[in-house]
Amino acid sequence: MTERNRTLIYLECKVPTNERAGRPVDPSKDLAIICAARRLLFSEGASAVSIEAVAKLAGVSKVTVYARYSNKDELLKAITETETAQLITGLNISPQKQSDVKEALITFGTHLLSFLISNECLHFMRMLGNPGCFPTEAVDQLYATGPQSTHTKLVQWMKDAHQAGLVQIPQPEKSAEMLLGMLFGIDIVRAMYGQPCIRHVDSIPEHVEWVVNQFLRIHSAEDESTFSES
Repeated sequence: MTERNRTLIYLECKVPTNERAGRPVDPSKDLAIICAARRLLFSEGASAVSIEAVAKLAGVSKVTVYARYSNKDELLKAITETETAQLITGLNISPQKQSDVKEALITFGTHLLSFLISNECLHFMRMLGNPGCFPTEAVDQLYATGPQSTHTKLVQWMKDAHQAGLVQIPQPEKSAEMLLGMLFGIDIVRAMYGQPCIRHVDSIPEHVEWVVNQFLRIHSAEDESTFSES
């Protein structure tokens, strides 16, 4: 998934937060602004994302950026919402049958793992510990609108699937953590230590399908005795 395609998904579902009445907003400028802000964030850190820097990289005026985002915090929120919108694509529709459950989780897992082991994301995660690149308040904001939001969506999706009787997930918070751990393994730890991930992008589909099959076997609606509330 390219940066442009991710951003187009975002623009299809969100109106800029500071849009004013009057002249219609130019979608091409929206795209240029978000792509520029994202490029700065992932390459240099949150400290590099400013209205001035984004305007220069996007090839627009500062007034154009301010017409859509009144400050840096709104820009950072827009970037993380762009990524989250792409990652949770598979969870946007409540499953109606068991095959929907598998398809949704495979789509979710594939998008998530592909993003997390990408070079740009690994570089981003290594920068997170540098306060010069990521002040504490920026890290907190990015976490809330990114990973935490994604986890919340996954938990709610599991609750819905459980209530529909398609899977047995009486403790969705724990099951969501289980699924994410199965998907990532310790590749995130390897990345933080500067070690290469063991999974290549070509192996992601096979790995994700295996993980989802094991997860659904554990949470099969056909065997309620498998689950414990303890």
